[in-house]
Amino acid sequence: MLRRLPVCVAWALLLVAESWANPTFSFAIDPRYVPAETAMRWSGLLRRLEADTGLRFQLRVRDKAEVFEDELRRGVPDFAFLDPYHMVSAKAMHAYTPLVRGGRPLIGVLVVEAGGPIQTPSDLAGSRLAFPSPNAFAASLYPRAMLAEREGIRFKPVYVGSHGNVYRRVLRRDEPAGAGDAATLEREPASLRARLRVLLRMPGVASHPVAAHPRVSREARESVRRALLAMSADVAGRKLLEEVELDGPVSADYARDYQPLERLGLSRHMVVGSAVP
Repeated sequence: MLRRLPVCVAWALLLVAESWANPTFSFAIDPRYVPAETAMRWSGLLRRLEADTGLRFQLRVRDKAEVFEDELRRGVPDFAFLDPYHMVSAKAMHAYTPLVRGGRPLIGVLVVEAGGPIQTPSDLAGSRLAFPSPNAFAASLYPRAMLAEREGIRFKPVYVGSHGNVYRRVLRRDEPAGAGDAATLEREPASLRARLRVLLRMPGVASHPVAAHPRVSREARESVRRALLAMSADVAGRKLLEEVELDGPVSADYARDYQPLERLGLSRHMVVGSAVP
């Protein structure tokens, strides 16, 4: 005759079974903003996503892009909101699949002080230029490649942690120019934007996707994809999507949206981990 399990053991087994049946998925966010702002923008959307899907999520916000990139290289996040070139790398390394992206193109911008002396990119030759992080696609990789290869100028990159830091350093004249993207620039106060001028604009590309690691079940991936697309049907959902720059969401397709970026050859401009200046 089987003995009854002690109550504490029975509860422990029940909790283990529940955790297997209802896993908590990690959800990592590309650190374009300072961590507190990133957490504020995403926490509401993940709560809504939990309510709409019945899944559970743990928000992973890192204070440095290098930490986010290292975890992505190791395939740590179950879900990730990542920039287009990170999507290329994540696909190649771990077969991450893009699910949904915002409907607006991602456009990198190089900004200078509105009333300052810089009139053309060639005026920046030999200067220190501000970028949020080495491998941010629209705000670092692409503009650095364009300045070096198309404009033919040498410069010293300075990595300052976030798009907001870039804009404020340009206004403080720490550096004569810096790169961000059109979406983060638009979110800055009008008083700040009025003091900046876009010197160089990058070609638009498909925007940041939400992507999933292949260990996430097809059912969970599809549930997240459907829920994000459906959020645009109500006012509260649209507000949440706008906060995280997924407004006008569309289904993402790697071959259509991100595979063309492989041909840009930007890997030679990437900086890995400890090599960051």
